[in-house]
Amino acid sequence: MFDVREIRPGLALFMDADVLVAAGASCTGQQQGRANGAHYFVCVAAERDVSDWVATSSHPGVGRVRVRSKSGHPGWVSRSTYADLWQVWTATDDVVRRAALAAGDASERGWRNLAALRCLFDARIVACVTEAKRDASL
Repeated sequence: MFDVREIRPGLALFMDADVLVAAGASCTGQQQGRANGAHYFVCVAAERDVSDWVATSSHPGVGRVRVRSKSGHPGWVSRSTYADLWQVWTATDDVVRRAALAAGDASERGWRNLAALRCLFDARIVACVTEAKRDASL
């Protein structure tokens, strides 16, 4: 299991989206099409005890950006990964910990799943994430 002090942009955790929802996390995506069950999520922002995560998929799709550089557990690095930038999940550290535990995240201290975020932080993409979060709060 991981220590919540390890949460930072670029960390990828295998988390249960249903646990995230049940425990109070918010998601900018609509119910239809949002992640359900266990998925990898990539942290894109962390401040104090709250962090933002994007859901990932092994399939390309509208609004998804390929995560090109990854390290960590073979289950994370062995397949193509696409970040769904319209699914920004916001959760407290405790909720993240519970969702990762429920999904059976297999990363270990010193060998965490990581994603290079340069592909996600292109100026256009940052604007999309910001817009999605703004629209969700209206």
